Amino acid sequence: MMTNKNYDVKKIERSRKLKFGSSAIIIMISAIIVFVMINLMASWATFEVDLTPEKLYSIGDQTKAILKEIDKEVQIYGFIDETRLSDDSYHWKIIDLLKKYDTYDNITVDYIEPNANIEFINELDPDGVLDLSKNNYVVVCGDYKKVLKYFDLFDAFASEYSTYGVIDTGSRAEMAITSAINYVSKTDRTNIAFTTGHEEFTSQYDYIAFAEKLELNGFIIDEVNLYKQPITDETDIIIIANPTSDFYQEEIVKLQSFMAEGKSLYILMDSFVTNDRFLNLQEFLLDYNVQLNYDKVKEYDTSFYLEGNQYYLIPELINNSISNDIFDGFSNMMVPNARSITVLKVINNNLTIVPMLITSDKAKLEGLYEDIDDVTGAAYLAAAILDENTGSRLMLSGTASFIQDQVTMSYEQFDQEATKYVLSNIQWLEGDTGEIFIEQKDYFINFISITTKQANTIGGLLVYGLPSLILLAGLLVYLRRRHL
Repeated sequence: MMTNKNYDVKKIERSRKLKFGSSAIIIMISAIIVFVMINLMASWATFEVDLTPEKLYSIGDQTKAILKEIDKEVQIYGFIDETRLSDDSYHWKIIDLLKKYDTYDNITVDYIEPNANIEFINELDPDGVLDLSKNNYVVVCGDYKKVLKYFDLFDAFASEYSTYGVIDTGSRAEMAITSAINYVSKTDRTNIAFTTGHEEFTSQYDYIAFAEKLELNGFIIDEVNLYKQPITDETDIIIIANPTSDFYQEEIVKLQSFMAEGKSLYILMDSFVTNDRFLNLQEFLLDYNVQLNYDKVKEYDTSFYLEGNQYYLIPELINNSISNDIFDGFSNMMVPNARSITVLKVINNNLTIVPMLITSDKAKLEGLYEDIDDVTGAAYLAAAILDENTGSRLMLSGTASFIQDQVTMSYEQFDQEATKYVLSNIQWLEGDTGEIFIEQKDYFINFISITTKQANTIGGLLVYGLPSLILLAGLLVYLRRRHL
């Protein structure tokens, strides 16, 4: 027979169960109501938040700053019928992005069904030079026009192992659209000529991707054979990239006259052995108190070279008046097969020399010829020189391959930093410091390369550090519980 005492205990237990059970039900129902309300409010809201790591559906701060400064009317036409697009069409990404551009006063975006507006297309491109067709986009400002096609907007590759044909690996849309707006609205255009005739790297073969980036930033690209052709008055910057033979004296005279007019020159030279020591070119550089050294730089500081190759340098970018625009947030830049340069101790008050890249103090400068001794110590790999007298500017680099197509394709993780660096140099050569650089937004995680020091640190932590922590934690648990 149940006693009163036992009955009271059971009653209390039931009342507690009822109380806590009721509270749990109320909390659950309240949570459901709150979540339903939040979802309803979210569906009514007009704002969007881009939560993708690469901000695929947003425009960056640099684009916003450029769009705010546009004082001309820029029209963007999309030759598509947006009413017939499927949900998985890549155009939806572009349309969504262009909505951000359309919010600015001087930017207007319109979509035109090409088959129904052939007359308009003929008026826009009467000579057919733009090759406008369905699915193209064109940016127009006054008489200047820039066409954007699929491969301008997306980074993609075609794999023979894939059944999907072309696979998108990243979005170049913001870079392409913003650069096109800058290109068509730019008042003054800088002409850059790559030299030919000495087996140099050119915009047509070795620097194709680099030349495309220059064009995206509004530069006009050309080539010149100094031995056979005069330098045109329109040329503002000449690039000499890795010649394998010296320039003739007649060519040097043309370069001297060019610089006397206040123009600019960019010389990039890898480390390699030839029978020609470039005596004429070195004589030209003497006027600017700099020289290319006959050596090949090998690093012994594990923080200054790529894991596995001591000739693939990761130099330090020197913070100065030229590099300060890119210094903040600048990551590693890989420089293969570099030679050092020397800033000569010649007093010339008309010259301002600014070193750009430097090795560690453990670097070894290996002489390329028998009469060149090896030297150990920190060395400059690049420098900028301003002639205050004429206004001419010279950028000298002891490496040329770091922006070569085959190198940037093989070491893609360093491409963006190299582009930032070189574009800042080009902008300085033209006298402009407001460079445009909008990074590609990758869909996939890229492989990274690390220095030897970083590899040793990570290996040490994984091999010794982590097991030690586990053993220590086990020991502490054992000591606390052994008397329990």
